[in-house]
Amino acid sequence: MRFPRAERLLSLGVIIALFLFLLPQVSFAARLTGMTDAVTSHVISTVSNHSISFTTPTGVDASSDTITLDFASFSLTGVGVGDVDLSHGPTTGNETAETLASTAAAGVWGVSFSGTTITFTAPTD
Repeated sequence: MRFPRAERLLSLGVIIALFLFLLPQVSFAARLTGMTDAVTSHVISTVSNHSISFTTPTGVDASSDTITLDFASFSLTGVGVGDVDLSHGPTTGNETAETLASTAAAGVWGVSFSGTTITFTAPTD
């Protein structure tokens, strides 16, 4: 005995399951505003301190949060953790000044440099 309707429903169910499984994973982040990078020197080929700040309505404090800044036409050679300050907040961007180190830890943001990119990694706690 054939059950054509059941076979079609099963086939449709499999197709829907595969479609949902294969959908790309999408993440959404709140738009940053009031972004600034105050530098101590504008002289070419001179290392400068960077004071980076921004406002965000949702915050950045989950251990999975990262912030990536690309300085497309600048060389970050010679720039280290001690040359960067990071602050953010929901209103002025200066509400929270973060502690930075080369590796993220409890209460400490990690900072890494690669080519023209600075990546901040949220604390582990």
